[in-house]
Amino acid sequence: MYYSKATHAERSATINLENLEQEHHSVMRHFEDGQEALHTLRKSEQTKQDQIEGDLLMLQRKEKEGQDAEI
Repeated sequence: MYYSKATHAERSATINLENLEQEHHSVMRHFEDGQEALHTLRKSEQTKQDQIEGDLLMLQRKEKEGQDAEI
C-alpha cells in the first residue's frame, strides 16, 4: 500500500507523539518514586532530630538538677 507524504508524515508524527507520551509517563513514575523516597527520608531525619532534641533537653535537665543538688 502506498502512503502519500501527508499520510506518512501524520503516521510518523503519531508514532513520535506516542513515544513521547510513554517517555513522559516513565519520567513521571520515576519522579513520583523519588518524591516518595524523599518524603520518607525527610520523615526519618525529622524523627532523628526530634529524638536528639529530646535527649538534649533531658540531659540539660539532669545537669541542672545535678547543679541544684550541689548548691
